[in-house]
Parts: sequence; C-alpha cells; structure tokens
Amino acid sequence: MDRTKFALEGKPRIQILDKVCIILLALCPILQHYRGLFVNAAVTVLLIVTPYAIFKMIRKRYIYSNDISFVFPLIIYFFYKVIDHGTTVTELGQAVIFTILVIAISSGCFNTKYFIRVITIISLVACICIIAQYICYYILHFHIQFVPTSLLLDRSNQWVLAVKTGRASITGRMTKFYRPSAFFLEPSHMFIYMFTPLVLNVFSDDFGKRERNLSVLLTIGMILSTSGMGILTAIGVWIINFGKKKGGFSLAYFFQPKTVLLIFVMILGIVIMYFKVPFFQNSIMRIFGSGQDYTNAISGRVSSGNNLISQIRGTQLLIGVEDRLTGIEFNMSGFNATMYQFGIIGIILSYIFYIQGIFRLKGLYFWLSIIIIVLSFFSSHTHSTMFMIYSAFVFVDGYRSKTYNYKDQLTSTLFQQIE
Repeated sequence: MDRTKFALEGKPRIQILDKVCIILLALCPILQHYRGLFVNAAVTVLLIVTPYAIFKMIRKRYIYSNDISFVFPLIIYFFYKVIDHGTTVTELGQAVIFTILVIAISSGCFNTKYFIRVITIISLVACICIIAQYICYYILHFHIQFVPTSLLLDRSNQWVLAVKTGRASITGRMTKFYRPSAFFLEPSHMFIYMFTPLVLNVFSDDFGKRERNLSVLLTIGMILSTSGMGILTAIGVWIINFGKKKGGFSLAYFFQPKTVLLIFVMILGIVIMYFKVPFFQNSIMRIFGSGQDYTNAISGRVSSGNNLISQIRGTQLLIGVEDRLTGIEFNMSGFNATMYQFGIIGIILSYIFYIQGIFRLKGLYFWLSIIIIVLSFFSSHTHSTMFMIYSAFVFVDGYRSKTYNYKDQLTSTLFQQIE
C-alpha cells in the first residue's frame, strides 16, 4: 500500500518558496484588512504569489479536468460577480488571479496538508495571545494590543477602538465586558478562521492525545473570544463528536452510558461557567440577547438582513441589487449579503461549492461542509473571497485524499491479483 501511494501521490519535500507562498496565502484572511501596494495587503500577496503559481502549473505540464472539477463552481462564481453589475479592469484582473490560484491549488501545485498545518499553527498562536490578553486584563489590569492599527485600511477604522481597548463595539460604544480577539480585528474574525482547524482535529480519524490537546486549546480560544457563533459552533462540534465512531456517525452512539455521561458533564460545565464566570455569562447573554448591553448576536444580523431581502422585487431577485453594501449600517449574513448583491444566481453558484462537499466528500470534510453552510445564514465571512480561497485549500485536500485513497485501493487490488 505504501509503495502504491508513493507512486501515485509522491512524497516530495516542500520547497522553501512553496512554504513561503502557502504561509502568505494562509494569512490572507487576516491581511485583507491592511494596506497593501494594490487594493489591500491580501490582494497584494495574491499578485505576488500568482506568477509562481503559473510557473508551477507550466512545470506540471498537464492539468486534468477531474482535478479542477471541485473548484469549477467557484471559478464560475468569481466571474459572475464581475459581470453581474458591470466590469472594471481591476475587478476582472482580480477574478483572473483568483481563478489561477484555485486552479493551482486544485491541481496540486500547492501542498494542501501544509496549508492546514499552517492555519492550525496560526490559530494556536491566536489562542495563546487571547489567553495572555485575559491574564493581563484581569490580573495585571491592562490590555495587550496585538493589532498594528496604523497599518489598517481606512475602511477598517471601525475596529480601531475595539482592538485598542478590548471593550468597544464597532459603533464606538464602550461595553461593560471584555471582548479581546488576539491579532484579529474582532471575535467573529477570530472564530471564522479557527473553527476549521477545530473541526479537522476533533473529527480526525486519528483522534489521539495530540489532536485532543489541540482541540481543547482551540475550543478555549473560541470561548474566550466571546463570539456567540464561536461558542455555539465549538459546543456543537464536540456534541457531534460524541456521536462519531470509526466508520461514520451513529445517533444510537449518543445513548451509550459513556456518551451520556460526557454530554451530562459538558452541560453541567456550561451551567457552572454561566453562573460563575462573568465573561462566559456575557457571551451567552449576547447570543440570546437581554437588555441594552446584550445585543442579540444572531437576530441582529438575520432579521435586519431578511427585512432588506424581502423588499427586493423583479429582476433584482435574479441578479441582485448592486455589488456593494454601501449605506447598509448593519451586519448581514453570507446568504443575505450574497442574495442582495448577486441574487438567486449568485446564491446558487456560491453554494454549489460548499454543498458538493456533502455529496462528494466524507468524514470530517462532510461535517465541515454542513457547518459552513449553516454558518452562512448567520455569518458574513463564509462568502468572502479570501475565505473561499482558504476553503478551497481545505476542501481540495479532502477531495484529493479521497481520490488517491480510491486509486490506492484499485492499484493494491491489481497488485494482489498479479502476485
């Protein structure tokens, strides 16, 4: 089996330049809020990496249609967004760059497993940073700022006071509870970056001591961020994991004595933390909403977005209103924002990329697909371009792993027949 996999997939050493490019791409969801030579720092990184991606594809010589089939809906979506409400040279150029990169990713020009390792390390560093922020704030009584605010884009100014104090909302109003987010601009940014490494570790087939320790640290980081969606997702991931067993997921597994005990302990821990830990209580109250200082983290985005979408009529339902959210002063979910900007066509094209993971992948990638789709109705980040490129790395890893495992089985059977 080992010699077969080596022959099919190979085990080349990752070159230094490959590593640098992958690290830069892994940082793009963070860098998109900072100044760069072109548009922003993330787009600047993509411009730098693209020539190397082209070189890698030329050197590869052959790019098979089967390799890019998984990301093809994403490519169509990129270009649809450009032509939907008029095309500019800059927007067209960005669509071309995005397309080149996702084709390079899907055809194996970048090591997807190394990318997953990098985003896991970045997430763990964020967890350590946020723990340090809590220690300094509650014990030493000062706030550590990890965000270089002087380098932020003008449009990111709404987060400056929050990252400087840890106690301000994006409206500039000071709140009475502490909400740090390490080197991310806000808790939701930290959560959307970290939940993928959490899912990949918790649902790993080889869930050993290392994966358990990493998962616990990632969970602590997501809870400390006080992101309502982060806390709900972390709890949901662990509950689903209780019903997971080798070979799949079983609802009956929930009713085994060990699983029932684990769920009971988990619920008891949540109840105790709610009454004894102020920041956790603040986070829970923020999820469900209660009073002026506890704005509901879910309904605020969903209800306002739904009301806006309900006003769309005619052809705007099909192609959207405009490709900007100018004048809209509330956060919108990925679903509502895409529906408003690009209509039903945009919804279909963007969701095909995620939905196919449910039918074409299995195991942890299956669950990751479901979680992202559910989150898209509450979080805006699932439909951002940088997150989609981030997701392309992860899902392509699942797709390629499944493909090579299938080839391994066929070739192994052939060797057995020959022998």
